[in-house]
Amino acid sequence: MSHSIPRPRQQRHSPLPTPKPTPLLPLLPPPEPLAYPALPCPSRDRRFTDAYSVTAHIIPAAFPRSSPFIPLPAFPDRDHESKDDRRVRVEQCTNELLSLQARHVPDHSGSQPRVLWNVLNRYETFESTLRHLFRASDQDKRYRIDEVWAFDAVQHGDSGLINAQQLGALFFWSDHARDILNFILNFLPEKTDSALPTHLPRVPARVSEAREKHGFSERQLVVIGHSFGGCAAVLAARSTPAPFSGLILVDPVIVPPSFPQDESKRQYMVGALPRRSVWPSRAEAYSLMSKSPFFGTWDPDVLRDYVDYALVEDSSGRVSLKCTSIQEASVFADENGRIEAWLALSQIENRIAMKWIVPSWEASVLRSDEFAQERVWRRPENATNALIRKAAHMVEADLAQGLHYSPLGSHEGYPRQSAGSG
Repeated sequence: MSHSIPRPRQQRHSPLPTPKPTPLLPLLPPPEPLAYPALPCPSRDRRFTDAYSVTAHIIPAAFPRSSPFIPLPAFPDRDHESKDDRRVRVEQCTNELLSLQARHVPDHSGSQPRVLWNVLNRYETFESTLRHLFRASDQDKRYRIDEVWAFDAVQHGDSGLINAQQLGALFFWSDHARDILNFILNFLPEKTDSALPTHLPRVPARVSEAREKHGFSERQLVVIGHSFGGCAAVLAARSTPAPFSGLILVDPVIVPPSFPQDESKRQYMVGALPRRSVWPSRAEAYSLMSKSPFFGTWDPDVLRDYVDYALVEDSSGRVSLKCTSIQEASVFADENGRIEAWLALSQIENRIAMKWIVPSWEASVLRSDEFAQERVWRRPENATNALIRKAAHMVEADLAQGLHYSPLGSHEGYPRQSAGSG
């Protein structure tokens, strides 16, 4: 059962002048010819529910990148290492990543030549939630879902496998926002009922320009973003609002300038770097994860999806995480994304419906009752929220079956016919 966070009777903080978010680097076509990669894992083409199928696709990521390429510091797995030695290595690597972030800002010169790739699943920890959502939509005629696109960031999932040799120590969340816009403006197919190739073709320039200026004439687009994906969704909608009909923000890491983010970043990085990343088999991985304090709280279907799709198997049957621990830590190290998204929230067009799905403040990334309330009401017009007390930050993993009713259907302001991207 969900509740909601009430709107504050008055603003708790004196309104101070705040800077505008930094504009996103413009999108350009990558240089031709491109060396198109193959899917790194077997295609997932199959029926997903009675009414939906799932297919996998690849597109070039936003070009150029604003994250300068700096080689990753070495952080090899070491067997039989003492806890004290590992703790020292984790602290050293964390300090190095944070130092690199502090010395660099997004490069808007357009001189970063790397071409990265995004893998998308057309219809992941959201998979079980989507399955329940699809079934609910079949029964509830108040809305219809034509398609869903699940988006792998450049260092996550199959994208991370394709880009492994091109990923550096720096990653700015603004580039993830640009990756989302790149797909929506330049690669989202014009029809929802067509068979598609693995490598999605770029839509004509006139179509991209029309989407950027006027949005879509025959579809409504709702973007779901969790954690840093929620920040990227907000930055994208603020930068180019026309294509967006709604935002569903699942405990996004959006914090005010006064939030002690240095301590928070370090905590997440120190947690990511030493995590286990290799198992003898998928069965062993599932067994051990189901008993861990973190994964053990997840819905069993979500954990099964995670083991099936977040791990890659080698020729011996051994499995490892597609997103390496040091790449996850580099994402946490970003200096600006959290606050940029906070600044952007109040500038999101009121036309764009905004739905927040959040756990209790103790379990949220904010860990502050005051900030949690201020966050969901920072743009109060056309906004609603659902507070799910039994969930933690991984809302969709903890309560996949209970979450499906929250995003759409019973809450006013959301499109009844939508194409979703998350």
